[in-house]
Amino acid sequence: MYYNNQQKQYNNQYSQKKNEIVEIPQFDFTHPTPELFSQTAEEWAKKCSGKINTNTQIRRFYDELILWNEKCTTQQIFQENLPYIRMIKSKIAYAKGRDIIDANYKALMDGIINAIQGNNVKTLKNAKLFLEAFTGYFKFYGK
Repeated sequence: MYYNNQQKQYNNQYSQKKNEIVEIPQFDFTHPTPELFSQTAEEWAKKCSGKINTNTQIRRFYDELILWNEKCTTQQIFQENLPYIRMIKSKIAYAKGRDIIDANYKALMDGIINAIQGNNVKTLKNAKLFLEAFTGYFKFYGK
């Protein structure tokens, strides 16, 4: 009986952790503010550090955004690949489901991917630059 109560308590904590909700940020990569690559990136790095997020996971999604940025050299190529870029959100959800990233990092990445607009390849470049700044700050504040 004791084991079952302990297991129930663990399952409740685990499900609450899995369903943790963090507000998704709204980024404007069409017209970035002067604070976007400095203050905003630093604030998000602080929110995401010290938890389950690792440099490996942070770098994994940053590297994928670099890959898409390098591949999308024209507006046409960008628009053709936008569905695959948006698929990063499902990869983020999968990582969150496996508890290898936290809700803050998932919300951050969802906000970044949402801000990449199909009519402007510049938004992809600015998303990559923001994630680059975030990654630098994360390395400083993280594990």
